Amino acid sequence: MSARQILDVLYQAMMTLIIRLIILLYMEARHLQPHTMLDNPQYDSLEILYQELHNCAPPGCYGAWTRIKNLCTLLYKSTCALTPAYSGQLFKPGDKQSSHALSRAMAIFDVYEKLTLSDHCLKHILTALKTHQVGSAQVYIDFESLETEAIGLLYQSLLDFQLCWDEQGLSLVQRERARKGSGTFYTPSELVRIMTQRTLEPLAYIRNREGIKIPRAPEEILALKICDPACGSGFFLLATLRYLTTAMCHAYLVHRCTPLVTAEQKENIRKLVAEHCLYGVDLCPLTVELARISLWIETGVQVPLTLLDQHIKAGNALVGTWSHLYKEYPLMAWSRESADDNHTNGVYHPARKWSADLLKMRTAVIKPQFKQLLAHPLEHTDSSISGHTTNEERKRLFDRWCAIWFWPYDQLQSIPTPATFSQVTPATEQLSARLAEEIGFFHWELAFPEVFGSQQWGFDAILTNPPWEMLKPCSREFFQHYEPNYINYGKQEALAVQRRLFEQDKTIEYGWLAYQAYFKNIANWIKHIASPTGDPTAVQPDTFVLSSGLLEEPLQTNKYSEPTQNQGAEDNTQPLFSYQGTADLNNYKLFLELAHFLLKRHGQLGVLVPAAIYTDQGTVALRRLFLEQCDWRLLFGFINRRHIFAIHRSFKFAVLVLEKGSRTEQLELAFNQEKLSALEDGQPLLSLPRQQIATFSPASQTIIELQSHQDLAILEKVYAHGVLLGEQTEQSWRLQYAREFDMTNDSHLFAPIEDWQSGGYLPDIFGHALNGLATYCSP
Repeated sequence: MSARQILDVLYQAMMTLIIRLIILLYMEARHLQPHTMLDNPQYDSLEILYQELHNCAPPGCYGAWTRIKNLCTLLYKSTCALTPAYSGQLFKPGDKQSSHALSRAMAIFDVYEKLTLSDHCLKHILTALKTHQVGSAQVYIDFESLETEAIGLLYQSLLDFQLCWDEQGLSLVQRERARKGSGTFYTPSELVRIMTQRTLEPLAYIRNREGIKIPRAPEEILALKICDPACGSGFFLLATLRYLTTAMCHAYLVHRCTPLVTAEQKENIRKLVAEHCLYGVDLCPLTVELARISLWIETGVQVPLTLLDQHIKAGNALVGTWSHLYKEYPLMAWSRESADDNHTNGVYHPARKWSADLLKMRTAVIKPQFKQLLAHPLEHTDSSISGHTTNEERKRLFDRWCAIWFWPYDQLQSIPTPATFSQVTPATEQLSARLAEEIGFFHWELAFPEVFGSQQWGFDAILTNPPWEMLKPCSREFFQHYEPNYINYGKQEALAVQRRLFEQDKTIEYGWLAYQAYFKNIANWIKHIASPTGDPTAVQPDTFVLSSGLLEEPLQTNKYSEPTQNQGAEDNTQPLFSYQGTADLNNYKLFLELAHFLLKRHGQLGVLVPAAIYTDQGTVALRRLFLEQCDWRLLFGFINRRHIFAIHRSFKFAVLVLEKGSRTEQLELAFNQEKLSALEDGQPLLSLPRQQIATFSPASQTIIELQSHQDLAILEKVYAHGVLLGEQTEQSWRLQYAREFDMTNDSHLFAPIEDWQSGGYLPDIFGHALNGLATYCSP
C-alpha cells in the first residue's frame, strides 16, 4: 500500500470509531440495549462515562478508552449467558492479522494497548457529538427524538476531510471533490418522503369510485419487495419503512376491523416490514452498515444488529452476472483496451507494455482455445453451474466469470481461458476472489433468491438517487490525494507533477494505471455484457460472428447461440445495458436501466436524476424505453437556486415516477421548481400527451420545458407551420448532433499557455489571446 492509501484507511478507521459512539448514544437514548445487559457487571453506560469525564478529565489519564472498547466488545459478542450478542460489523473488533486493510487499521485502536486515547481527548469528542452551539449557548442533543438520518449526515460531513501527514505530524485537511469521488450526496429528507409516497401509493392503496384511498390487505403490503440499488446510509429505505408501516396500520384498521393499533403492535409491524419488504445495495461497506443500523434503530426493537444483513448488502450493483449469461465463456472480455496506451510520462512502466501483452494473449492463447471449444462444445460442459448446488459455490463461479473482464494486465498468465475456466489453479482462484472483493461483484439472483426465483422475478418498486458522475478517469481526482494543489495546475505542470510523484513512489504510477484500467474495463463490460460471447447476426440469429478486429479473422459457428434471458425476466425485451446510447457513460444512466431491468411487470420506479434525462441526445434510448415500454406518470423538474444540493445553483435535476410494462399516454410534468414542497402542494401539473412529444421531437423524443398550457398552445401553432431542426429533408436545415470539445477527450487540442506566449500571444483585458492588435488565436 502507498502512504496515501495507508492514511486513507487510517481515516476510515477513525470515522468508524466516531460512528460507533453515535450509535451508542442513539441506543442508550432509545433504550435499545438488551435488558439483561443493564445488569451485567461489565456494562458501562456511555452517558455515565461522559458525566464522569465532564466533571473530571485531567490530562494524562487513559482509563475511559478501555471502558468504551469493552462496551463495544460486549455489544458485538456475548460475554455472559444472559447477554445476547448484537453482532454487526460496525462493532467487530479489529484484527491485526486480517487480509482487510480496514480491519488491520481498526486493530490499532481496538487491540494495541500502547495506542489509546486520553480521557481529556474523549471528553472533547463526546462533547462535540452530544452538543451543538445555539448562539453563545451549548445545547445538548436529544438522541431519542433526533431523526435517524442524522447518522448518514454525520458520515457525509466526515467525508469532507482527509488525513494528511507532514513534518508537523498528522492533521485533517478539508478537501474539494471528496464526496464526488465517493458518490456521496444525500437526498434531503423532505424530498425522499414525497418521492416515496408518490412511488409506493399505487402498491399500498387503491382508490374507490369516489377517489378515496383504501389500503390494500395487510398480507399484500407485507409481500411487497422494495429496493434501493444505491442505498447509501438508507434514506429511501427509512422513508419506505415509515410509509409501509403507516399503510399497514391503516390496513389493520380497515381489514381487521381493529379499533386501534397499539404502540406494541406498531413496533411489531415496523419489524415485519423491515424484515420482509426492504432491500438495499451500496458499494461502500461502511454505508451499508450504517443503513442496517439506521433501520435497526428505527424499528425500536431489541434484536441483533444482523437483523437486516440478508437484505441490505455491500456490492457493485452494476457488475455481476446471471445464470443465463454465465453458461458460456465471456469472449468479449478480450475486446477491452489497455490502460497504458497513452502512458507517455511513465517512469517504471513503459508505454503500451500491457497492450502488447494483451494482444499476444489474444492471438496465441484465446483464439486457438476458442476455436477448439467451438469444434468440440460437448467437451466443455463442466463450466455449467448445474453441478454446483450451494450459493457459495455458485458465487465463486460467478465471481470467476466476472473477474475475466477485470483481470490485471500484468497477470494474464493466470487468467481463466476457454480451456481452463472450469479447472483453475489456487493462484487463479485467489486473484479472482481478490477482484471480487475490490470491485464488489454483485450477483442479484444469488444475493436475493426470494426476489429472482422461478415463481417470482423482480422487485415491486425501486426508489433511489443514484450517483450522477461520469464513468471516466479524472487525473485531478486521482492525484489530488497525493498533491493537494494539483487541481490548480496547467496541463504541462500537471504532467511534470505526475512524473515527480512516479519517481518518488512507483506504487503511485501503478495505482494510476490501475485506476485508468478500471474505467477501460467497466466501459467494455457495459458495451458487451448484453452478449458476452459475441454479436448475434441479424441474418442468422443462431450464429455468432466474432469481429475480425478482435481475433484477426472471423469465427462463426452454429453451435453457439445467443444466451437467452432468464425465464423469469421475460418482460425485459432487451438485455441489460442496451439503452445507454453513444455518449460518455454516466452512473445515473446505468442505474436507470438497471432499475428498469430489476423491476417486475407493473413495478414502480421513483428516481432522482439530472435533467439531462429529458433533454440530452445521449439519453434518447432511455427516453424511448420509458415512453414506449412504461407508463411514465410524472416528470418533476427542479433548479438548484435554493441549494437543495451542494452543487452549482444553475444545475437542474428531476424526479421521475413510472410503472414498468405499460405505455405512456399522458405525462404530467413541471419544470424549474425551486422549493421541494412544490412536489406535494397539490398544484395542477401540465399534462402532455405522448403524441405531442413525438410531434415536437420525433427523432430524439426530447421533452421541452413547458411552463403552462399557453406555452403548449403556442408551441403547437409554431410546429404546425414550421420545419423541425432535426429533419433530414430538402426543406430542412439538415442539422446533425455533435458533442462539444472538452478538456478530457480533446486535451491534445488545447496547447499549454506557454506555447502561445512563446509565439507572441498575450491576453487582453477580456481574456482573449492576441498576437499584435487584431489576431485572435483558437484553443
